[in-house]
Amino acid sequence: MGNYTQLVFSDNPIAQNNLAPQDLDLYIKNMFPLFWFSLYHHKNIEIIENPTDDQYYAYYLTIDKNQGIINFKSHLNLWSVFGKRALQLANDFIAFIQDIQKQYIVLYVHDILGMSTSPDDDEAKQILNEILNIYQTSNAEKFLEAIKQNIWLQPSIQYYQNHQYKFALDGLDEEEDNL
Repeated sequence: MGNYTQLVFSDNPIAQNNLAPQDLDLYIKNMFPLFWFSLYHHKNIEIIENPTDDQYYAYYLTIDKNQGIINFKSHLNLWSVFGKRALQLANDFIAFIQDIQKQYIVLYVHDILGMSTSPDDDEAKQILNEILNIYQTSNAEKFLEAIKQNIWLQPSIQYYQNHQYKFALDGLDEEEDNL
């Protein structure tokens, strides 16, 4: 049991409730892999509305895959602060995404945000905006400091810097996921 972040590759921009068998979805427990937010901008925050309960909704991020790749590449310099290995992982992450034949990349965060806030609370949207703000800098040192100061991103940076667990950046290593 845990609180997960889910990254979905689908032809459906709101794939969670309609995952096709061929849709790829990645889960990471108790953290946000740092690369995942680098795919998005503020305008990519969306709302899932529950069709049976108009009082419940949750925030998620969705983007056209090609635009997500462009966004990620525009932030490549930020990963230099983590060293050569992180830069290589960033390039590998882009190659991984480019090989996936789906139109959208969807990031679901309501499960992990549920650790401290209601997913249908405006505080959840504020948290997402604060995280996305961190990725707006072009200065790698400021980026690192902002991550260290953000309670939601601190576990990722600690896992990567203290233990060299690459999943804290890319969310792709299944063996490390269960730590």
